[in-house]
Amino acid sequence: MPRVQNNLNDTLTAEVSGFASHALSILADEVRLAKSKSGFEVNPLPLPLATLQNVVTQRTPDTAQNVVDRMVRTGIDLEEIIDLYIPQVARDLGQAWVDDAMSFATVTIGCARLQGVLRNVAKALLDLNNVEIMGVQMPRFRILVPAGEQHTLGATVLASQLQRYGIMSDIDLQADVFTEESNASHTKYDAVMISASARFGFDKLSLFVERAKASYGNIPVLIGGSILAQNEIVTPQTGADFATNDLLKAISLCGLDEKVQSLKTSDWRR
Repeated sequence: MPRVQNNLNDTLTAEVSGFASHALSILADEVRLAKSKSGFEVNPLPLPLATLQNVVTQRTPDTAQNVVDRMVRTGIDLEEIIDLYIPQVARDLGQAWVDDAMSFATVTIGCARLQGVLRNVAKALLDLNNVEIMGVQMPRFRILVPAGEQHTLGATVLASQLQRYGIMSDIDLQADVFTEESNASHTKYDAVMISASARFGFDKLSLFVERAKASYGNIPVLIGGSILAQNEIVTPQTGADFATNDLLKAISLCGLDEKVQSLKTSDWRR
C-alpha cells in the first residue's frame, strides 16, 4: 500500500481564501436539511473520524499522511476515506463553527487541509487502480459549481467517484453563468453536472442550465446537490434534463450503465 503524500502546505494559502463564513453556515444548514428530508446519515463515524478532524485542525502533532496510513492499516479503504470520512469531517467542521465550538480561522484552515487530504488520497487511489485506458474512449463529464457556492469539496469527491467508474471529468469550481459559453472548450462531454446548494435560486439555476445547453450541445444536463433536499422537482422549473443525488442513477440516465466500473457508494450530494 503506497503512502499518501502529505503535500498540504503547498495549497493551504490558496485554499483558505476560498472559504467565507456564510459557506460554513450553509454547510451546517444542509446537514439538517439532508437529515430531515432525505434520510441522509449524519451520525459520527468511529474513532478515525475524530483523529482525521484533529489532524486537519492541528489539534494533534500527527500528520495527515500518518493518520491516513493508519486508517488503511486498520482495514479502511481509500474509497471509504473519500466517500465517507472526508465529507463527514467537513460537515462536522461546519457544525462546530455554527455551534461556536471552533473559531472561524480553525475551521477554514481545517477545510483547506481537508481538501489537500482529498486530493492526495484520490491520487493514491488512482495510482493503485492503474486502469489501462490507452486506445479506449472514456466517457467524460463536465462538473460545474456556480461561483459563490463555495462547496467545492463535494464536487471533488464526485470527480473521484466518477473516475472509479471509468468516467473522466473536468471541474469548474467557480463557474460563471455569463462566461460559461465562452469558456467551453472543444472537449466532447457526455453530460454536464451542476451542483447547487439549498440556497441557490431557481432563476439563477435556470439561467445556468440554459447556458450549459448552449455551451455543450445536445448532451444531458443534470442537477444535484442539497437543493434537491429542499425541492426534488427542479427539472420542470429549470429546464434540466434530470435531477438526482444518486450517482448510479445519474450514470444510468446518461445511458452509460454498461461502461462504468464498481463503486461502493452512490451519493454525490453537496
